[in-house]
Amino acid sequence: MASNNEMFERGVHDAERDDLNTFYYQHYYHYRQGYDKARRRLRREPAPGVKRSGILTRLIGFVIAVAFIGAAVLFLLNRNGTNLLSVSEAGRATVIAALPTGVPSPTRRARTPTPELPAATTVLTGTLRPQAFATVMNLSGNPLRMRAGPSTNEKVVARLPEGTLVQILEGPVEADGYAWWKVQTPKVSGWAAERSPEGAVWLVPK
Repeated sequence: MASNNEMFERGVHDAERDDLNTFYYQHYYHYRQGYDKARRRLRREPAPGVKRSGILTRLIGFVIAVAFIGAAVLFLLNRNGTNLLSVSEAGRATVIAALPTGVPSPTRRARTPTPELPAATTVLTGTLRPQAFATVMNLSGNPLRMRAGPSTNEKVVARLPEGTLVQILEGPVEADGYAWWKVQTPKVSGWAAERSPEGAVWLVPK
């Protein structure tokens, strides 16, 4: 299993990619800490491109205003033959008056939305935890295999009939397409899958 630091860094990495692993978020404390801390940091940082966009917009507005004023001055010179100095003074006054209206208001910083966790994923899995109890069910009369480790390749150490009450010791561990929990009965302990690939829950929380 990954160390606490590795789970924390994985949470930070997923938050930066906006790619939440709901299973890890619910079951691994350090993953959740890393994810939440990174999301808070990202919300405080300005959205990429906002500051640069505001400067570029103001520059474009200034260039347009200067071009408009220059065209107006040339038009007046050609039409009336006005003295160049007088026209320059008038143009300067026009520039001073026009500049404030050509500068756009600052763009508001965009906020990154916080993803909402799907509620359905916490109905059953969230209640299985170490020291809690569960009942073996939904096997159509077949026993639940308890293995020496969290893998379908591990040796079967016991077969638990439906209705067997077990205590959760640790887990979950993801392997071979299953979520594995270490459980114990009064006689034996080992690893059992929580549910089938089709979604039938085998370890039902008490």
